[in-house]
Amino acid sequence: MDILTIGIMIFNLLISLWNAYASGYNSVLLERTKKMPFKDFFNIANSFSLVLAFGGASYSLSFFISLIASSLGYVSQEVALLISAYSFLVFGGLITFAGIVIAIESIIVAYYKRSFWSIGIAIYNTVASIWNLYNYITSFSYVKEIAGQYGSSEDNRTKAIIIIVIAALIALFLVYSFYKIGKKKAEKDIG
Repeated sequence: MDILTIGIMIFNLLISLWNAYASGYNSVLLERTKKMPFKDFFNIANSFSLVLAFGGASYSLSFFISLIASSLGYVSQEVALLISAYSFLVFGGLITFAGIVIAIESIIVAYYKRSFWSIGIAIYNTVASIWNLYNYITSFSYVKEIAGQYGSSEDNRTKAIIIIVIAALIALFLVYSFYKIGKKKAEKDIG
């Protein structure tokens, strides 16, 4: 396993937790804002940021748990590859779809705010969404083939699903915790 992949997964986990925190913070702002163009869309997009946070955290944690389990000899390399394939197919799909909604939201925000920061975020989110969509589409058949090849064994499937469920439960706990922290921070800041 190369250090770049591990670094990317750590970054992905941190961004996911930041998204959960920001969603909590923004939920308070959205609750207290009376009139706002596209308010319903912003509420929906804020919910999608939680989906994005959950998908990203689950994907990263599945990777780390399978890496640790494989290094300790609890699962084979085949199961680790199967976990990566399943995670990509499920969480990669969530990340791709939710990212598109977030990119649209950030473009709307940039249009209204017209600040350097909002435009930069809109550009980043748009490029990231295009990359994620391209990567998901071009890798889908290859990853599906890996899932079919290594998932033919009931034992491999069971181990992979157990690790993915554990990762998803940990991700759910972390995302919810960071959401609540963001919400409390917003309530303190706004008063």
